[in-house]
Amino acid sequence: MERPSRSDAQRAAARSSHRRHRGGAARGADRLAPAHLVAQGCAPSLRDSTATRWAIPALEQALKAGWVVIASDFSGQGAPGAYPYLIGKGEARSSLDAVLATAELRSDLTLSPDTVVWGHSQGGHAALWTTAIAEDYAPGIDVLGTAVVAPVADPPALARELLSGPPNAMLSVITSWVLVPYSETYADVHLDDYIAEGSRSIVLEMTQRCPTEPGVVVSVLTALGVSEDRPLYNADLTDGALGRRLAENAMTEPLSTPMLVAWGADDEVIPPRLQREYIDKLCAEGQPVRWASYAGYDHLRPILPKSRFLPVLFDWTKNLIEGTEQVVDGCGLR
Repeated sequence: MERPSRSDAQRAAARSSHRRHRGGAARGADRLAPAHLVAQGCAPSLRDSTATRWAIPALEQALKAGWVVIASDFSGQGAPGAYPYLIGKGEARSSLDAVLATAELRSDLTLSPDTVVWGHSQGGHAALWTTAIAEDYAPGIDVLGTAVVAPVADPPALARELLSGPPNAMLSVITSWVLVPYSETYADVHLDDYIAEGSRSIVLEMTQRCPTEPGVVVSVLTALGVSEDRPLYNADLTDGALGRRLAENAMTEPLSTPMLVAWGADDEVIPPRLQREYIDKLCAEGQPVRWASYAGYDHLRPILPKSRFLPVLFDWTKNLIEGTEQVVDGCGLR
């Protein structure tokens, strides 16, 4: 089976398909689709080796299983349009459009509607929204399950958590990646309402750096001269128009599919406490969710090669696609 075109990104959809052979016989196959990043130059399709290194978790296992892998860019990355960073419907439409477009690439590849959605970090946010709007936006896609790793399920909660401590360089970088796309997408969000005087050029420059590879945050901070004692923002990011828009893009409600949620216990980007609160909320509202926290793992480690989580992710997805009975609800284990 030929590998489909794909790029990196941190959300994925594993999709059941059939490839027709001579004589009319059909063989089962499946598919995966990720997407994310900030600047246009960070578009997965424009980067080297994105599909063959660490960027798509469990890629080799997925291909060996016969799954088709789709790793899409978002709009505004590798293609025209506004980049929807942590803007749920925009992210989800990019993902679903990529899944739908794959069916048009080859006349001998017929995709079934069965889909499993994966996502990490911002891609986790995208994955949640992908599942949430799939039935209305792409009724031909049947989402079987949703797996998210260190997801940004609740942007306002993350903003409050980050702002609760002293100003720091990491906060400056993360805020830039969110604030600039929001100001470009929503007419009522104005960049100058939130940034300190003289910091506009630095804020904009930070959004042109690719934040997804290990160690890149340190290089961005050093290159731009961002320090702990030089905050770039002078307003409450959870207040006013930005706060309202962040709340609109939260996705903490139950979904119509089984869920798998995982995170590193030492996550330095998204506090693990927020993931535990997210699980508590899902369980209280009756959402079947299997979850795991990995001791000694930081934000990226769960999706890197040799992670203890990857076999769990693969087996969970395989069982959903094959209809094999498995544990889908871990709420009683809290």
